[in-house]
Amino acid sequence: MTIENMKATSFKEATFEDWREKAAASLKGKPIDSLYNNTYEDITLKPLYTKGDLPDELAGDLPGQPDYRRGIQSLGYQSESWHIANRVFYSDVKS
Repeated sequence: MTIENMKATSFKEATFEDWREKAAASLKGKPIDSLYNNTYEDITLKPLYTKGDLPDELAGDLPGQPDYRRGIQSLGYQSESWHIANRVFYSDVKS
């Protein structure tokens, strides 16, 4: 396979149902519900979270989404690091 063929290759988008099928197969008969965990605060932790789990009122709070409060990059600060200070270029303190 050439690099051009690799670049042109695309994959079908995986769905939650695809994940459920693969998870069920790897659990070998155990129920998928066994992957859910509860914290001592009685919060249920799911084994997989999707965009569907996010309430509509929080959709704009994701990085790369309008109103861009969390930045313009969809990966947030994972792709570009965030710094709390800027570099200052001075050759003399009095300048």
